[in-house]
Amino acid sequence: MLPNTGEQVLKMLPFIGGIIIIIVIIIFFFLRKKGDKDK
Repeated sequence: MLPNTGEQVLKMLPFIGGIIIIIVIIIFFFLRKKGDKDK
């Protein structure tokens, strides 16, 4: 592995974290809407 890879990963972490948070929010709202229909 190149020494540079570690720095690139650290720079990408906030970006990856943001994507994960967005996906979780979308899934949460999707499940909540699905649950409202079941009621």
